[in-house]
This record gives sequence, structure tokens and C-alpha cells, in this order.
Amino acid sequence: MTTNLNPVDWKLLDIVIIFLFYRGLSFAASTILPSSGLPETVLFNIHFTIIPLLAIIFAFSWLGFRRISARNIGLDSPRGNLAVAIIIPLLVVAVYSFIIDTIDTHSQFPTGGEMLNRNGRIIYLLFFPVSFGGAGIIILSPFFEELLYRGLIYGYLRSKFGIIAGLLGQGAIFSLSHLEHLGYPLDLIQLFLVGLFWGYVYERTKSIFPSFISHSAYNYLLFVWGFL
Repeated sequence: MTTNLNPVDWKLLDIVIIFLFYRGLSFAASTILPSSGLPETVLFNIHFTIIPLLAIIFAFSWLGFRRISARNIGLDSPRGNLAVAIIIPLLVVAVYSFIIDTIDTHSQFPTGGEMLNRNGRIIYLLFFPVSFGGAGIIILSPFFEELLYRGLIYGYLRSKFGIIAGLLGQGAIFSLSHLEHLGYPLDLIQLFLVGLFWGYVYERTKSIFPSFISHSAYNYLLFVWGFL
């Protein structure tokens, strides 16, 4: 990949504002809400669904206010063939997430799978994607993170430092910004590698939608294998 510095129509401050809004909500939810006495299901839905939804609304409101082109941040149809855009990312993520779940006993998502028998777990997992919490893990969180880390952060770093440095930088930021995993080195490596891969997919397709689909599948597969 050649170094190609293309200017973008957003600034570092735009990224910082959107990032701090999202992380500020997450920090408040993780430090204040646990002592509120709310049921775990409600806390789960707030963290994985409501906060990403608010972050998406805020991000689009801010980007609209700043008149930043949607196409420039990857909200465009993917370029290239279907295999590069969707099929290969899904296959890579399926194999990778299976390997990670096999060698790493630290689950990324609360599951409670031990509370259900096998048939109950299978039924739960089949309907999980259309549940309130499932929509957050499989749709809202991946979409916001691809918009932020690939569309905005990678786009900015690429414009300043080139493709290679941009890919490495956004992968590192994606990994380290998951504060809940800082005590688990394997998780950080895992997040860096998938972030690097999704950055590469975005670079090849010039769209966040293939990496979003791959990210969604990754979250769901980790949830499934951690639950069974």
C-alpha cells in the first residue's frame, strides 16, 4: 500500500468531542449506575444499547452541524468485489473469534448461560439479535465504533501520516480505548488485530459498511461461543 495523503474535512477536535461524549457516558454508566440498584439486565441494556444510540445521534448531529461529508467518513456503498467487501471479512472473523474464544477464558460480554439448559440457550441465542440488548451489541455499538475508529480516526490519521501509520494508529487507539480490557493483555492484542483488519477492509472498500458487518458478526460470534 502506498502512502497517499488526502485531506479530510474534519479536524482532530471533532474526533475528540465525539470520543469524549461516548466515553464520558460509558464512564458515568460504569461508575454511577452499578450502585443504583437497577437490575443487571437494565444496566446491560444501558451500557450496550442506550449509550451507543445516544453516541450515534450525537455524532451525526455534530457532523451535520460541521457540514462534514457523509461519503468522506465511509458512509458510502463499498467499492471492489463482494468477496473483498463482505465474504472474506466474515470468514476471517469467524475463524479468528473461534480461536480467541477457545484460548481465552475471559468473556467480553456478560452471558449468564449457566442459568439455561442447552435448548434454552439455543433459543435465546436465536432471538438475541432482535432483542433490545442484542441490537446494541450487534448493530449500534459496531456501527458507532466503525464510524468513529475507521471513518473518522483512521481517515484523519491517514490524511496526516499515510496508510500504514494510519492503520497502526487507529488499531492501537481502538484497542486501548476499551478501558474495561486494560487488565487483560490478550484482549488488547485481540482488539488491536481486529481493529487493524477492519481498518484494512475500510481502506480497500472506502466504506464502513463491510467492516461494520464484520464487526457485528465478530461481536455476535464471541457472544455465542461464550454463551454455549
